[in-house]
Amino acid sequence: MASSLLLPPPFNKVSNTMARVYITDRITNPDIERSILGDDVSLEFDRNAEVLMVWRQLVDQDFIDQFPNLKAVQRYGVGYDRLDLAYAKAKGIDVSNNPAYCTEEVAQTAIAFILNCSRRITYLDFFAKSNIEKWQQAVTPPAKRVSCTTVGIIGAGRIGSRVCGYASALGYRVEYYDPFLSAEQVARLEQIGARRRDSLDELVRGADIISLHVPATPETMELVDANFLKKMKPGASLVNTSRGSTMVHPDVFLEFLQSNHLNHLMLDVLPEEPPRPCDFIDIWRMPPDWLKGRILINPHKSYFSSESAVEMRQAAALNAKRVLDGLRPDFIVNR
Repeated sequence: MASSLLLPPPFNKVSNTMARVYITDRITNPDIERSILGDDVSLEFDRNAEVLMVWRQLVDQDFIDQFPNLKAVQRYGVGYDRLDLAYAKAKGIDVSNNPAYCTEEVAQTAIAFILNCSRRITYLDFFAKSNIEKWQQAVTPPAKRVSCTTVGIIGAGRIGSRVCGYASALGYRVEYYDPFLSAEQVARLEQIGARRRDSLDELVRGADIISLHVPATPETMELVDANFLKKMKPGASLVNTSRGSTMVHPDVFLEFLQSNHLNHLMLDVLPEEPPRPCDFIDIWRMPPDWLKGRILINPHKSYFSSESAVEMRQAAALNAKRVLDGLRPDFIVNR
């Protein structure tokens, strides 16, 4: 990892008090955190901090070593790819993420993308603009009925299982692949009509729309590559609201979109955010007619609502408070 030796931003002074919790970045008004942690939380750099609350700050060895009393690192969000888990574990420091605050929002974004793939909302908007004179009489591409469409969910944890429920309620045929579920979780999914697939290949080859809901792990790194796309049904669509690291460089999608092997591509995440210019990003920003309405990219905002933003900060602060109270935090990711 690159060095992250801390230079406190201009609005942060080095603390003259003993704040036990240090918010490293992004938050400028810690009113929500203070409602839970009181005067124990501060925006000011304090090397005596026992807990770090982190948004985007790179927490590597150099950064950790600035805090000799550190007991825990609490992420505001779900991902933890910018945190050195192994070094923190070696130092006896617990690292926790915040996985439960945005289940509803992310699942509903995925469903919105899935419905767009089925009903072709954005494509037909472009189609209408291009066929004003013919209007409804213009020849439109085929669209498969929802009840005849198979949605394949990769990863059926908190969010993936919620997507299974939503999709089943809308009438989709729902299948999922997740080898890590308990018998109880499998039974609950069966009750809502979700069918378990025994292999990833089986799911990928059979689904009309694939939706990813997996964490960033070595096993899911670059899961979606050219080989994955070749296995998909011709004309199938892909939705990703999980992690950008699950995909290789997005230029790989262009060949499959141009041949119509890949119908729609709906992304809330990218391998690099914000993205640098490349063929894929350039063509997304200025699409030719054959591609218009078939790619949607959101700026990693599927987690957001006014309510989830508050819940995120409350949940992170409550977990930090556990540490101050002498307890281990929940959701430790570096055991």
